This record gives sequence, structure tokens and C-alpha cells, in this order.
Amino acid sequence: MVTSLNMKERQTLEPSQCSMAHIITVLQGTWDFAAWLFLTVNPSGKEWTVSHVKTSHAYKIQIGDTLIAKREEVFPLEDGFHNHAEPEELRIKTPRVSGIGPIGAHILHVIHGVNGEICGALLGVSPENLKSEFRQALPILSLLSDMYVKTHCALMDILLEQRRSDNAIELANVDSLTTLCNRRGWNQAVESERARLLRHGGDCCLVVIDIDEFKSVNDKYGHARGDEILSQVAKTIKSQIRKEDVSSRIGGDEFGIILCESNLKGATALAKNIQRDLASTGVRISVGIERVKSPSYDFDAAFRSADQKMYKNKGRLKDAFS
Repeated sequence: MVTSLNMKERQTLEPSQCSMAHIITVLQGTWDFAAWLFLTVNPSGKEWTVSHVKTSHAYKIQIGDTLIAKREEVFPLEDGFHNHAEPEELRIKTPRVSGIGPIGAHILHVIHGVNGEICGALLGVSPENLKSEFRQALPILSLLSDMYVKTHCALMDILLEQRRSDNAIELANVDSLTTLCNRRGWNQAVESERARLLRHGGDCCLVVIDIDEFKSVNDKYGHARGDEILSQVAKTIKSQIRKEDVSSRIGGDEFGIILCESNLKGATALAKNIQRDLASTGVRISVGIERVKSPSYDFDAAFRSADQKMYKNKGRLKDAFS
């Protein structure tokens, strides 16, 4: 079950939502009910939310209203066509508390999914009793709801496949140990940021980080300790950068950061914070920083320069930057 949808996924499901909106319009134009609604049910089955509606002034019902009964333990309308000798009354749940008014007749078709789960319900309500020939709407409701379910399920299958594909691409771009970008993800992020800068201009800085004496740590304490240090460096980097920045384990014990909309002063301050936090855990790093310059925004040249500065700083005093 897909529980939350991003914009791309909502657009994927638009055809099925348009189908239901069209169904509601057709129903209102064919059978003269005061209101036609498509309802989605909550897990308890006691409340139904209006997702599509066509209504006259007889009932003040809006999309998003949650309908409950006077007797909240049960939804009062039965599946099928019914005239009501003693009309039930629905009301709209807070914050817009109001009664819907007496229901003289209703026609309700509960829509079930392919696995028997309740997907929702088509509901027509009228303040007046209606002739029995309105029962002819029931098979049409069944046909329309079956069409909707098949369309919706097909689109859900497409959506799930898109998610699998997106997840596979994401995993291919992520370093499994640190959960930062790997080299492939870094290269894609570089291309994306360069394209953005060429379109809109602005500033960007690269930070290159290398762990000091990492090989000797691996040789003396083993690769398990080395992995702990790599994870600690990644965790510290993630704690300092912003959401729009990009961090990567480029390879081995070398890390890279793209600082979007940042100048050398801001990049230096961030690098010092990372260096300070890691030093408190006993991990020392060397850092090189370079601005990605307009108008060409040559990331390759900037990375080479930052990398050279990083190695130069390894031979200087601790916490030095160039």
C-alpha cells in the first residue's frame, strides 16, 4: 500500500482521479439525486471522507468533509437502493460541524478492490423518496466502480514499478557503508549543480577531505576500526551541511562536499567545524577548498585544485587551510 505520494506520484494517479470525477458528473446528469459523492473510508469503517462531490443546495457537502452518523458506531446507509420511512441523519465532523439534513432516499455502492478491501463508496442521496426504477442505477454503479478499480490498480502498479526503479537508481548512487553518495552519485550531482549554475549563476564551493594516517589505522587496528572512522566522518559531515548541499565518499578515505550558494569564507567555516568535531573523537583530517568559478563553472579544475590543496595541507601544521 502506498501511504504518501510525492508530486510525480500524484500526477501518475491523476487519470484515475479524473475518471472518478467524470463518473460523479455522469451520475448526477443521469439520475436526479440531490448529491452524488465518492467516499473513502477510514480503517475503522466508522467515518467516510468525501473526495469527489456533485451537489445541489439541498446538502452543503464539500470535498474533504468527513461524514459520520448520529449513531457513531455504525454508518447508517445500507448498500443498495433505499427509501427511508425514518430518515437517518448524517453530520459533518468538526471543524465544520453541521447536519446534512434528512435523507429521504439513498443509493450506495461499496467499491471493493481486487483483494476484497474496501476502496470507497459511490453514494447518491435525496431529501425526497424516489421511485423504485432508480434501482436500475445499481448495475451501472457496479460497472463504473469496476472500471475505476481496474484503472486505479493499473496506475498503482505503474507507480510501484516507478518506486522500485527510483530505489534501484538511488541505491546505485549511494555508498553502502556511509550512506553518502558514491563516486557515481557524486558525478551526477556535479553535472546537476553545474547545469543549475550555468542557468542561474551564483556561487559554489568544493571541499575535499582526506583522513590522516588512515592506512596505518587499518594496518594496526583492522578494517572494522577503519569502517567505524569512515562512518564517523560521514556522520559528522551530514550534521554540518544543509539539505541542498551534496556529500560523497568519493573513494577510499576521501570525501567531497558541494556547497551550493556558498563562498570561500562560508566553506572554510564549515570545514573548520567538521575538523573540530572529528578531532574531539580522535580523528584527524586534511582539507582542501576551492571556489567553482564563473562563467565556465569548471568542476574538474576546481576539484583538482582543492585536492592539491588538501595534500599540501597534510604537510603543514594541524588545522591548516590554503
